[in-house]
Amino acid sequence: MPQTQSTQYSDEYMNVTKSLNAVAVFGTSAVLLSAFKYQFVDGELPCTLCTLIRGGVILMGMGFLFNLIFGVKQRNYAVTLIGALILGAVSSRFMLIHIVPGGPATTAGVFMGMHQYTVTALGAVAAVVYTAFLMMLPVETESLSTTCIVHKAVIWLFVAMVAANAVSIIIEAGWNADITDPHAYYMISGHV
Repeated sequence: MPQTQSTQYSDEYMNVTKSLNAVAVFGTSAVLLSAFKYQFVDGELPCTLCTLIRGGVILMGMGFLFNLIFGVKQRNYAVTLIGALILGAVSSRFMLIHIVPGGPATTAGVFMGMHQYTVTALGAVAAVVYTAFLMMLPVETESLSTTCIVHKAVIWLFVAMVAANAVSIIIEAGWNADITDPHAYYMISGHV
């Protein structure tokens, strides 16, 4: 059956929409990779709030990832927005801790002249705006599998980053819920 012009346009929009979701998944993977740079290269172990920030980034990425795997749906964007709200709330909390007079001074994790938590708060706002833009594009009425090799590579990169974060957190914190001021990897150093 030949495609009508409207079907052809909707297929083109779906390709653009999926590609924009792939860019977002790649972006969240890049953020997680940069967190590893600070952790392993600069020696800054993530505290509890940093781990929650990573969780917000992962949740944001999962919403975009679901759009690539299960088809573009509004509920997947809801997952992204919830992740962005968590990211924004935790980052804002982190900023408030450090602006109190007499509070702890920190110079760690400066990026473009701003602290990591300030950049992540701005990133949360940017993610909400980006997601709102994507929500204005058409959604799929049926689930189509991702066949593009680039999209599959982005999916596997994100899955690898999430798995690496899970392993890193378990090695760093063990089974402790609070790692306020980490100085060593507890599972390796015998503080289990």
